[in-house]
Amino acid sequence: MEQIIALALSIGIILLSTLIETFVYDVSYDGNAYHQPIIYALANGWNPIYEHHNALISDGWKMNIWIDHYCKGAETIASAFLAVTGNIESGKTVNLLIPIALFLILYDFFKERFVVQFSTSKSLLYSLGIAFSMVVVGQITSYYIDYIGYFTFVLALLGVYDIAETKGHVKVGYWMLVCCIMIAASVKFNMLFWAGYVVFCGLIVMFVRKNYNNALRLALVSASTAIISVVVLSYNPFVTNTMDHANPFYPLFEKNILAGDSPARNSQPPYMHNAPRYKQVVLSYFQRPSNNMKSTAYVPLYRISKTNIYRSGYCCTNVGGGGLFFIEILLATFAIFVLFRKGKYYKQFCIAAIALIATLFILPLGSNFRYVPFIYLLPFLGLLYLETCEKQTLASRVMKYILSCLLVLNISLCAVITVATNYIEQKVTMQTLRMLEGKGGESFYTMNWGFCNKLYHGKMNGKEPIAPLLPEDQYERDKFIGGPFVYLLKK
Repeated sequence: MEQIIALALSIGIILLSTLIETFVYDVSYDGNAYHQPIIYALANGWNPIYEHHNALISDGWKMNIWIDHYCKGAETIASAFLAVTGNIESGKTVNLLIPIALFLILYDFFKERFVVQFSTSKSLLYSLGIAFSMVVVGQITSYYIDYIGYFTFVLALLGVYDIAETKGHVKVGYWMLVCCIMIAASVKFNMLFWAGYVVFCGLIVMFVRKNYNNALRLALVSASTAIISVVVLSYNPFVTNTMDHANPFYPLFEKNILAGDSPARNSQPPYMHNAPRYKQVVLSYFQRPSNNMKSTAYVPLYRISKTNIYRSGYCCTNVGGGGLFFIEILLATFAIFVLFRKGKYYKQFCIAAIALIATLFILPLGSNFRYVPFIYLLPFLGLLYLETCEKQTLASRVMKYILSCLLVLNISLCAVITVATNYIEQKVTMQTLRMLEGKGGESFYTMNWGFCNKLYHGKMNGKEPIAPLLPEDQYERDKFIGGPFVYLLKK
């Protein structure tokens, strides 16, 4: 009977998630620039293993290099939803399924395997808070995939924890770790690196404890899974890029891909460009949410503008991406580790916090929240540490309450802003679609492929509705309309 109920609930969650996401447009830039074209091409017959270059998206589309040579794990799943529903937005169903799955995994962990026994209510709250973090909530209506990196990082943490700490759950730990590595290898390059980082930290712990047999087993399982995943699941693009261009990461080094700018310069304001890494991190995380990449001066953290509030729900906030109250959250977390140092597990939690903070400095763009979204686990480490303290003082309870409230406010505001801005942009998109219905491609200019797909009702074969290199002096662009990067034109 339990199996039948579980199956019914699973089907119900999938159907409801599909229904919700089908009617919610992806209005993000990356989602429309290359994620949706990948999904369209896969659902319409492109097999990137046999055809390294797709024949369905116009060669004039400047994002084609990413379409051909980007990992396609998430897009492959989305294309299956598109094939069934006929609606390209339905592929975002995984945006809901993944955090729900993580919530269930975390709930089981807190109920069964955490160092202290949690009540049902606490297990629910902590599982919800961690599973539905800022990056998950901010990207839930788009085809951005950074939240999957957050998911794989947490999954790797839980897997390594079970392997190193939990007797009787070692097999479960290995299954989670294997799944994490396989998902990471099929979705995005850097996710595989961060899975390896978690394993590396676990190996250090095992060596310190002189648990050499388990360390060797962990290393062998992780390495073999990674190699097999890269060769099989990442055949395109890892293997195909190497075969065609002698470099699995060749698009990153291709000339003129980013108009001469590095990714760091595209996602950081001028005053951060040449700053040391530690300064870039501090300047980014101790600022309110902003996408003003032309700002020439640091904005004091006590200022909160309308733009900061608006950007607190944006899927790709470059500066201050942790949310409107992330500054206060970080300060409260640091205060916990400084003021309450007598807990039984203080040393272990401090080491975990240092390992987490170190992720901001290991790879470029650690100042950009969506590339290292797992830094949002830091305040939860502080809360969980207080939960493990044998002596609960009034001061520790007050700090726990303050930090919990800040987290709830931060995530809630992100959710509200995400839904509100998505609704507004979707409404404008629908109005523009009705305005252009039946007209030729020359009546508008866009780099929004998803908009074109909707305008032509999914029948994009042979369509050339865009002019990526449109000469500026031929047309007068009217006001910004129709969602991201859609303009009416008049000669």
